Formats: sequence, C-alpha cells, structure tokens
Amino acid sequence: MNRFSVDYRTIVAWLPVGLLMALMPTLLFPIFPAQRAVLIMSVLAWIVDVIVNRRWEGWRMSGEKWVFALMIVFFLLTPLHQLFDIPATTYYHQQIERRLPFLVVGLMGLVGFSDKLRVRYIGYAMLLSGAAALVTVLILQGVDGHLQLEEFRYWFNLTRHMNIASHMEYNLYLNIALVMGFHALQSRVPRAVKIAIVIAMFACFGMLLISDGRVGMLTALVMVLVLGLRLPAVRRYAWVTGVLVILIAGGALWHICRNPRFSWEYVRQETRLVVWDYSVEMIKEKPWVGYGLSSLSEEYVTKAYEHQGMREIYFGQLLQLPEFSERPRDMYLIHPHSTFLEITLEHGVIGLFVLLGLIIAAAAVRMRPQDKWYYAMTLAAIMLQACFEPLGKYFPPILICVTIFVWIYGVERRSEVESELPSQTSD
Repeated sequence: MNRFSVDYRTIVAWLPVGLLMALMPTLLFPIFPAQRAVLIMSVLAWIVDVIVNRRWEGWRMSGEKWVFALMIVFFLLTPLHQLFDIPATTYYHQQIERRLPFLVVGLMGLVGFSDKLRVRYIGYAMLLSGAAALVTVLILQGVDGHLQLEEFRYWFNLTRHMNIASHMEYNLYLNIALVMGFHALQSRVPRAVKIAIVIAMFACFGMLLISDGRVGMLTALVMVLVLGLRLPAVRRYAWVTGVLVILIAGGALWHICRNPRFSWEYVRQETRLVVWDYSVEMIKEKPWVGYGLSSLSEEYVTKAYEHQGMREIYFGQLLQLPEFSERPRDMYLIHPHSTFLEITLEHGVIGLFVLLGLIIAAAAVRMRPQDKWYYAMTLAAIMLQACFEPLGKYFPPILICVTIFVWIYGVERRSEVESELPSQTSD
C-alpha cells in the first residue's frame, strides 16, 4: 500500500510538469483553443498536486516568493484602477485577459510547485517547437534554390508571420529557447540528447539571423557569443574560441550590412522615436496615477491624431498595413511601443515602481553561479523586448511569467548543472 501511495503521488507530481511542457508549443504556434485547454488542465493538475503532495507544508516567505507576490500586485493594478476609470472598453477586456498570467502564475509561485520541474524539460519543448516552426515554414513556402538571400528572407518572414507568429513574439521565444539549450548542454544528459539539442539550437539561431526583427537578432548574436564561450569544449580549446568569435562577429557584421532594417536611412526614420516622444508628452499630463487602461485606450488614440509627428510619420507607416483600414482607432495598432511607457501611461509613477520592483526582485533571486548566468541572459532578453513592445500579443505576458517561473522552480532548489571540474564535463 505504501509503495502504491508513493507511485500515485509521483504521478500526480509529474502531471503539472508534463502539461507545462505541452503548453510551450501553443505559445509559438497559433493554436489558441489548445492553449486555453492546456492552461486550464495545467492549473487543475497543479491544484491536485498541491493537495495530494501537501505543497503548503514548510511554507515560508522566501526571497523568490516576492517575485510572485509582485506579479499579483502588478496584475491587480489594472482592475483596481478600473474602479475609478470610465466603463471598461473592449481593449480593457482584451488586455486584462492577456495579463491574467501575472495573477495565475503569481499564485502558483507563492504556494509552491512540483519538485519534478527542471529547466531543461521546458527547454526541450521550446527547442523542438522552434525546429518544428522552421520545418513548417519551409514546407509552406517551398525551397527555391534560385532565390537570393534577400528574397528568401522576405518570403520566409512573410510566411512565418502569416502562419505562425510575428517577429517580436517569435524572436523572444527562440532566444529564450536558445538560453535553455545552452543550460541543458551543461547538464548530465546523454550525448545523443546533446547532439539533438545542438541541432535544434542551430535551427533556432538560423531563423533569428534571417529575422526581420533587429532586437531579436542582435540579442541572439550576443547570447550565443557570451554563452557559447562558457561551454567546456570551447574553454578547453583556445582555437575553438577564436573560430567562434570570428564566425559570430563576422556573421553579425555581414547580416547587419545586408539587412535593410539596419540601414541608416531606415534607422533615421524610426517611428518609435516619434511614438516615445508623444507618449512622454502624455505622461507629463498625468504622471502620478496615469490614465487607467480604459481611458488610455481612448485618449491615446484620439490625441495621436492631433499630434503632428504621429500624423506625419507614424500613421504614414500604419497606412501600409491592411488591418489599419479596418481598425483605425484601435490601441492594438496605435500603442507606446514600450512596456515601461505603457505601464507609466496606465498607472503613472506608481505602476512604474511596481514594474521595476518586480524586475529587481526577479533579478535578485539567489541561484548557483552556473545557473545565474543563463537566468540573467533570459531576463536581459525579456527586458530588451520590454523596451520596444507593450504587453500583449507581441510581448505575451504568459511567456514572460512562465519563463521566470520555470527558472525559479527549475533550478532554485535543486540545480542539476554540472560542476565545472574536467572529470564531469567530458561530454
């Protein structure tokens, strides 16, 4: 009977981990009904695990718990502000649903999670999804050997955008997968698994190099260089280090020179500069408590049409988008292009302090040095994306929250990263 009890509890402990792995592909591919179903099952499995395995025993408000407490506070800012705002708009309902992971993941992190979770398990799911995305796009697009690089890049990104995801969410997902891949290579896994990881990482890195997203591409180049130099095989052989640096630096320069989005003419006409300037002007009108999400969704768009720079530069580019003619007054298209500006507009300095507190708490989580490198690179990728995109479809809160959650619960209590002793890194 005791043996059966142990087996039963083990199965229950593995259920939320397996469902979390199943969730990851739905964050990349547009299979939203499946995503909703897996999310619900994940929460139910977590509740069962908490009850059966008594996760509350020995509970204490440790350092990492503050990250999840601040996630909950951050989420509550929006509905609490709504009590003093105009009646909820359609945009409000869309955004509150998208931000719900801050509440759900915050509660899960506060209570506790299965001790079976490991970062590399989620990394496997993300790398496999990234490689599957490459195969999917190539099948849908077809492979034409006569295409020049610029033509291939254009058709590849167009096919990806229409069938999988935009470059913003796509690139962030792949960058997180790359970091988890590097972390997995430091773990005790069979050689065949490491080979599969490297192949999937090459696929993800290749897609990032031809991406039409500048932030994602540059982030990938820096991460591969920094984390690649930490691999035992690279550090053991000096010539490998030299080749790696030359290849990455040369590849970076070559792609930047050939990518039209890095041209001086394109950068000089960067519309984000106009949007940021306009957003700061609006913040100055209500700096302390902000506008509230509902009021902001109307005032931001209305005043944008009255702003000279927005009319002349920003709307000029928006007119090229087919969806703009269908939704000309939608904040889904007309937005601050920065999470930090977005939250300050919504909740003023108070909201910005809560967001910065969440970031600081996440960065201050204690981990082994071997793990901290990879966790820090993950946070850096998220923060860079936050500088250029608001919370929503292109910067999905669910991916942010789940990623931080996985790193804290996947390595904080029981890291499986190998020691850097030569005898343990022979693979």
